[in-house]
Amino acid sequence: MLRRTFAALCLTAAAAVLPACFSDSESALIKSATTSLGSKQYSAAIIHLKSALQKNPNSAEARLLLGQALNLSGDPASAVLELRKARDLKAPEDRVAPELARALLATGDPEKVVAQFSDMKLVGGAAADVGTSVATAQLLLGNTEKAAEALDRALQADAKFSAALTLKARMAAGQGELDGALALLDGVLSREPGHVGAGTLKGDILRLAKKDPAAALEAYRQVLSAHPQAVVAHAAMMNILILENRKDDAKKQLTAMKQVAPNHPETWFYEAQIAFSDQDYKTVRDLTDRILKVAPNNARVLELAGAAEYRRKAYAQAEVMLSQALKIAPGQLVSRHLLAQTYLRSGQPEKAAELVQPMLASGQADVASLSLAGEAYLQMGDAKRAEAVFQQAAKAAPDNARVRTAAAVAQLAQGGNNAAAISTLEGIAAEDKGPRADLAVISAKLRSNDIGGALKAVDALQKKQPDQPLSHLLRGRILMLQRDAAGARTSFEAALAKDSQYFPAAAGLSALDLAAGQPDLARKRLQDLLTDKPGNQQAKLALAELSARTGAPPAEVSRQLAEAVKINPNEPRAHLLLINQLLAASESRAALSAAQAATAALPNNTELIDALGRAQMSSGDSQQAVSTLRRLV
Repeated sequence: MLRRTFAALCLTAAAAVLPACFSDSESALIKSATTSLGSKQYSAAIIHLKSALQKNPNSAEARLLLGQALNLSGDPASAVLELRKARDLKAPEDRVAPELARALLATGDPEKVVAQFSDMKLVGGAAADVGTSVATAQLLLGNTEKAAEALDRALQADAKFSAALTLKARMAAGQGELDGALALLDGVLSREPGHVGAGTLKGDILRLAKKDPAAALEAYRQVLSAHPQAVVAHAAMMNILILENRKDDAKKQLTAMKQVAPNHPETWFYEAQIAFSDQDYKTVRDLTDRILKVAPNNARVLELAGAAEYRRKAYAQAEVMLSQALKIAPGQLVSRHLLAQTYLRSGQPEKAAELVQPMLASGQADVASLSLAGEAYLQMGDAKRAEAVFQQAAKAAPDNARVRTAAAVAQLAQGGNNAAAISTLEGIAAEDKGPRADLAVISAKLRSNDIGGALKAVDALQKKQPDQPLSHLLRGRILMLQRDAAGARTSFEAALAKDSQYFPAAAGLSALDLAAGQPDLARKRLQDLLTDKPGNQQAKLALAELSARTGAPPAEVSRQLAEAVKINPNEPRAHLLLINQLLAASESRAALSAAQAATAALPNNTELIDALGRAQMSSGDSQQAVSTLRRLV
């Protein structure tokens, strides 16, 4: 009896806590959703509306409101699907169209907004709303005149439509009419204090044009005081805090942002920005992948994803991301520069030169574009052309030591008066706190066989970087050239004293040990690095090379190289060494498998394409080998 009573009580309690939405009618659920939308509880609204649609999948009102809630919660792609269903169910066009146009804009598809809504005939607020979206889309596409025409039509429909007036202020600010823009925004804010669009744009103008970040932050705070869930204001504050390198404040703001919009793409984006600054590129990739699922055409997200892949040296993936970003937003200069750098690092200087050529042809090339062009020309073997653009960059930025150094290096590459170029580099090194010019001096001195001058330059570098291992490493390498093994060993040990994981110094000591007939000690140095840091690919490759040189079985060398490839599949050298090792050991099938995996990871690497062709030839597939090698022509 007691057990039955307890069971009955449990069932009664469970029934009491079941959500009311399971028993509410469709109309009651829609009413609850409308209340939730009004109080900006978008997640609750979505739950109510999905429950309503379970009761009646053909409810046009529920579909329409669900589209609105999804868009407000930061899922515009899903919003588009629901709004189109609402339209198919004959929801009023003057309610569907404004929401659908805004959702399409949020997915990064301004072309569709222009195509679908430019000629739509609506009246009043709906016409103003859709017209504002069309004007925004035209502006995003670079069609300023058409944007102004669409905006005029929107304001004719409703002269006090706040979003249209805000866009008008944005366009005025873009033309340098800052005071007029601020006056328009203050007018909107006087009628609607805390208006999200007007308040954030006012902050943007104060930050970007008036150079007053403190006033901008205050403008954003006023928006958030009225609308705590205004993601755009949170994002604007994040922008300032990140640009000012106020990482702790940015992390606090991100925490506040996640509290009100944990699943909003903007929240993910700024979380990815923080992860990028923390060099956590895996988290950046995970977050940007998540955003791109709902907004696949977002150029700034593609740019951030590409930048993370570039930092990871995953140049093939970086090229894909950055090319897509640039296709969507051709004027995005950071994407253009990053893509050019990607081409240079992956051995495609011709593509890098072509990419920055429009900037050079404009006659108003920025210093970064000129420098990238110069580096591309150097890689292409055109030292004269490289020096010309580097000199142009140096004139544009006479205080930029990096550019002046590059110009002198290009002059050295041409031959001729090396003494003058070296003198220029020495002058830059003396006044610049960075190491770039010092390294160029050391390299130039060594090429001219001035060992004493090179060592003197190393001394100067050590004074600049007393806590860094680089100067000790360079001194050790120079002493090795002079066959001073004892001095080199002392220098390499000094480098490791600065950084126990500094691979180049450990490799130098390992080479000295091997030369002294102590292969076990040489091997132990590298194994110690791997014990402390198993993911050290350089140490793993060096260990495999040492094994090969000391007569280890080919299978053991291949195993070590395969482990090195797994550490970082985006490093071509590891792939190439493994393929060559397997071919040398007559392991044709294994070599072919390794080459196929390599070209899958790095499809544009010419050395790996060549290795694939050789592996196919070794496997007896000469026809496929010829087809592969034609890709190099």
